Amino acid sequence: MNSRSLLIITGLILFSLEGIASEKLYYQDYHWKKEITGVPHDSSAEKEIIQFTEVIEFVNEKEGFFEYRLYHQTERIFSQHQVERSNTKYIGLSDGAALVEASARVIKNDHTEILLDQSDILTSYDEEEGHSYRYFALEGLEPGSVIDIYYVVKRPARYKGVRKIFQREFPVNSYTFRLISPDHLVFAFKVYNDTTRFQPDTLADGKKCWTLDVESVPALIDEDQAPYKQLLKRFIYKMDENRANGKRDFTSYGKVSQDLFEGFFSGLSKSDGKALSKLLKMAEIAPSDGPEEVVRKLEYAVKENINVANGNGISSGIADMVKGRQASAYGITRLMVNLFKLAGVRHEIVLTCDREDNIMDPLFESYHFLQEYLIWFPDIDSYIVPDQYEYRLGIIPYTFTGNNGLFIREVTVGEFTTGLGEVKYIPQLDYKDVGHDHVAQVTFTEDLSGVDLYFEQISTGYYAVYFQAYLDKIDQESLTELAEEMIHGYFRELEIHDWEFKNGNAKAVGVEPLVLACHGTTSELLEYAGNNLLLKVGDLIGPQVEIYSEERRRLPVQDIYKRSFNRTIEVEIPKGYRVRNMDDLRIREEFVRDGNQLMLFESVPELVGDRVRIELNEFYDKTDVSLDEYAEYRTVVNSAADFNKVKLILEKVN
Repeated sequence: MNSRSLLIITGLILFSLEGIASEKLYYQDYHWKKEITGVPHDSSAEKEIIQFTEVIEFVNEKEGFFEYRLYHQTERIFSQHQVERSNTKYIGLSDGAALVEASARVIKNDHTEILLDQSDILTSYDEEEGHSYRYFALEGLEPGSVIDIYYVVKRPARYKGVRKIFQREFPVNSYTFRLISPDHLVFAFKVYNDTTRFQPDTLADGKKCWTLDVESVPALIDEDQAPYKQLLKRFIYKMDENRANGKRDFTSYGKVSQDLFEGFFSGLSKSDGKALSKLLKMAEIAPSDGPEEVVRKLEYAVKENINVANGNGISSGIADMVKGRQASAYGITRLMVNLFKLAGVRHEIVLTCDREDNIMDPLFESYHFLQEYLIWFPDIDSYIVPDQYEYRLGIIPYTFTGNNGLFIREVTVGEFTTGLGEVKYIPQLDYKDVGHDHVAQVTFTEDLSGVDLYFEQISTGYYAVYFQAYLDKIDQESLTELAEEMIHGYFRELEIHDWEFKNGNAKAVGVEPLVLACHGTTSELLEYAGNNLLLKVGDLIGPQVEIYSEERRRLPVQDIYKRSFNRTIEVEIPKGYRVRNMDDLRIREEFVRDGNQLMLFESVPELVGDRVRIELNEFYDKTDVSLDEYAEYRTVVNSAADFNKVKLILEKVN
């Protein structure tokens, strides 16, 4: 789990250490350097995994409960591109892990073997990530080479929910996963996107063993907008029972809910209480403020005064966080829920995960799903993300929506108060709350050599959130640079006369739209055809994505979020001219299911006096698109690109 996980609140489970293991472990009798047979000498793929074996063995030792992970992968590469990509092979070492043994070999086309052992392992340090990496640097690779990598790592046991992915972008001829444990421990498994199931067994030495053998795992090639990780073949395992002491449900959301609640709300000191009261006073809550206004003010007070940082050694004491103006993700969440409790605001703690990486399974409790903190307010049905400054009430990262979460609420039975957890769905933002709207007003210069353009970009939701909270905190030079970059993203050659940001501050996030207004002159929108003027009216909605269809789509689509685009274009017709092609401005495509309009692009032109007025309405109230629906989805998306190409023909009147 990452730094935002539950490591901070999960305690150690005491195992029966009777008969501490002294027998041989599985890896000690494993012969990695096997003869490689049945390997094709050509392939339609650039690389093929011949076999992939992974063995996790849990062992009680005097120092604690550990796991030994055996990793063995054999692959053949078929292209020069893969030669260049495969010459470095990293060894998976997480925090607290120790390398037990490692070997590698390259088998060339002439059957020459180049062997490497632990003395050949190199180390590099990533300053940005703050991690060291150990790796083999392979030599002698050529198209057709076989690469054989083997290593064993010892680390503290992980058993409260571990995910393994066994499908790749390249075919896997044979995949084997084996989990071995003392005979008194029982594990549970769940496989996704494959019908193969784990087979239990008992080894000769009495140990428990569960094995997953999958033959011929096909390659899964990623496609743009596909929910790739959700589609991969994978499984989760977790410890379920310790028969030596009768304990069950080790990986329990009920236990997590109780532990997290206790960790958040117990042990507050007098200085912690004073720090909370100080923040409450800073929020300047008025008696007339409703629940939404109270939450907004409290969130603003915290986020403007305390920075969130990653790293060890950051105190989760509330007084320390307020005094030092620094907190971890866990710490800032702890501070906020106590502040909301002090203010009398009903709330629930939520734990979820990034849906682009994982979809939380409501039927299989696993701690690896519990990665990110949110706070939900049932009275206003809205969320905040505590540890990200730019997001404010009502707008949370889109990857945390469209997923399930563990909602933990306070319950009291008699004199006992604790947290009660329930898995519920976190909905996506409504498409009406995620907008990228435009207003464009065009008049022609007197000599008809160009146009004067007034343009407003009106952004809400995710289109505003990455900028809005910071605009009043950056210097004028940087602000000008940002404005010009955004404007020239639409109109590269626009000579900007003036511009203005409106609502560019943290208090406006989720309350008021972010507006960028500008006025300028350009000739890039104008072409000539004899005596006629051709106005590139389609360019006024900005560049549009066009989905090509040369290749058959293989994977479904998952858009990042629901969204809408409302645009108004007004063009003043110069004297002596008339519009010749009004019908070209009229486009309409929609996606309808069960009588519900879920996607739409519509442009409606009308002639109002000496002006052409075009109202454009585009929205996507659906993010998951099946293969059967893809053609209709593509048609709606491409209709915006079709409008993008439209030119308004203004004909000279004799």
